[in-house]
Amino acid sequence: MVSFAILNSSTKRNFNIATSSMPLALIRYADLSVFGAFFAIIKCDRHSSMLFSRLKPSEYLQRLSVWLIISTIALYASYVLLIMGNDSIDVGLSNIWRSWFVFRKEKRPTVELHDFQYNLEKNIFELFKDLNDGKYRHGGYKKFVVSDNKRREISVASIRDRVVHRLVYDYLAPIYDKTFIYDAWSCRVGKGLLGAIERAQTFLKNHLRSYVWKGDVKKFFDSVDQKTLLKILSFKIKDERAYNLLKEIIYSFQSDVIDKAGGGVGIPIGNLTSQIFANVYFNEFDRFVKHILKPKAYLRYGDDFIMVEPSLQKLNFLRVQAIDFLKNILKLKINPKSDKIFKARHGLKFLGVVLWPYGRKLNKRNSARVHEKLELNNAGSYYGVMKYHAGDKKMKEFYWYIREKLLD
Repeated sequence: MVSFAILNSSTKRNFNIATSSMPLALIRYADLSVFGAFFAIIKCDRHSSMLFSRLKPSEYLQRLSVWLIISTIALYASYVLLIMGNDSIDVGLSNIWRSWFVFRKEKRPTVELHDFQYNLEKNIFELFKDLNDGKYRHGGYKKFVVSDNKRREISVASIRDRVVHRLVYDYLAPIYDKTFIYDAWSCRVGKGLLGAIERAQTFLKNHLRSYVWKGDVKKFFDSVDQKTLLKILSFKIKDERAYNLLKEIIYSFQSDVIDKAGGGVGIPIGNLTSQIFANVYFNEFDRFVKHILKPKAYLRYGDDFIMVEPSLQKLNFLRVQAIDFLKNILKLKINPKSDKIFKARHGLKFLGVVLWPYGRKLNKRNSARVHEKLELNNAGSYYGVMKYHAGDKKMKEFYWYIREKLLD
């Protein structure tokens, strides 16, 4: 019988690092842990390069036997975890590396990113140690203002913190996505803005004689109550390490909105975690609408939503109940500028588009923005916008503008 004692001290040390996170990551990363352990055994020996061609037959068989034992244990453990479930967050080294590579993908090169990569192994191992020792502390934010459709303050965390955001997001997404209603369309795989617009148009088409209430929350990201958000998260997140990490991220930010009760308020626009925090927070409202109010149709994208009901009187009653829930439970306020009721057959402005039951077009602001911002390097993106939301006349104008203004 082969024993782990056959590994020398150096190999043991590397093996422990490679497999320290194995029990927590097995469902999604069993194959990565197994092969990581394999390479740790075969290659990570400081006394020799450990290539297959240089191994003695006895050494080769010993190491191969150990790898087979580890593979069997990992696969069996992954099966057990798959059956029993595992809600613990994986802060093992392999998962931190995976989070880094996912974060790094398609990021533009910056000085900060270059500096982090220059000492990449050191930074990753320090993050691994801090997360496992419970010493991780979230840093501050760099803030800047963008004025696109409206003025927004963007808060950007450090590279180190954004790697943690990716790790936390990938932990929360599979737990919460299955709890979201079908018609929550923002920041979810297989959903998106175009799908939300098409779904809203389908509602208008199927409920021609109904009324539509359109609403959105005033300064939603700046108004999220942090204690309420943590309370909602605590209903499902029972892992103490995960909960403390969520608390560290949430309490790292404070908006300019003042909470009369003295608690923290706001989640930063720009954080990856803010996307799923927003959906988790608004999910309480979604479920209240779908299961308690029960309108004929309901859809939400971000903090913008519509509610459809044949009776104007009943829709007004549902509107009052919904506003009361937002105010008293979630501590949010409806934006009075968008708090309006329309007849479905007359259409409405929603998500930057003017919708009718059998047609749609970009609103004036977005149409003007296309011509103002259009350049050769973004023409493809704007072509997609025009293709789905503009008529033949607007498309001809778009083609003309590209030929005359950009290709001359």
